[in-house]
Amino acid sequence: MRRFVICLAALALHAMLCFPDVRAFAQPSDQPAQPPAKAAPGQEEGSFNIHDERTDIDVSYPTFDNAAVTADIRQWAHHLVDAFRAGIEEEQPLPFKSTLKVGYTVSHPSDVALSITFDVYTYTGGAHGNLDLITLSYDLRNARRLSLENLFADPETALARMSAYAYARLSATLGDMHVEDMLRSGTTPDVDNYASIALIPGGIRIHFQPYQVAPWAAGPQHVDMPLEDLADAEPRAALWGR
Repeated sequence: MRRFVICLAALALHAMLCFPDVRAFAQPSDQPAQPPAKAAPGQEEGSFNIHDERTDIDVSYPTFDNAAVTADIRQWAHHLVDAFRAGIEEEQPLPFKSTLKVGYTVSHPSDVALSITFDVYTYTGGAHGNLDLITLSYDLRNARRLSLENLFADPETALARMSAYAYARLSATLGDMHVEDMLRSGTTPDVDNYASIALIPGGIRIHFQPYQVAPWAAGPQHVDMPLEDLADAEPRAALWGR
């Protein structure tokens, strides 16, 4: 139940806080990593830090010169903290502190777009903590948060192409951690399976949560997909500076 409450809160906030329309915890797959992202112009850092008798909360998030984007990111982080604390208050007193740790990485594939990948680590009891990877992407020209429909003119084709590509790549890289039922289910062309997509130079990075495509021991996985392999989904090329 605790796992359900925390994950539901994080994912619901991811979806509902759109504009109208750990680093330390992540275990990347064995695909080539992108170079570390340079700071975007005006990028700084904000945080929420709460340490009391019941909780240890350390949430970091980036801020930018774009005031509307920064306000949306700050609101998202604020609501994440509120949802976590509300979930803790519903529980009976526990013999340990509940933990929320949030780090992030920033990718900006062009001058008009950026993506933030948040590593949301929680511990509320059990054998180990939990990790959720949540991405927020923005079109800086109009301070709009980007959904799949904003990235591709044909999102259904995009889902089909991502599904086939991710299944093939992960089949080749998971090795002993390959569990066919998990991989098939976690890569089907369902929008929920592709809720955490970051824009990177020349393509997208698809993040898969722990347990989504492989056992917990495999860690979260990601697949980097070139824009060329999504051409028939008609990507909004300007977001990648094309």
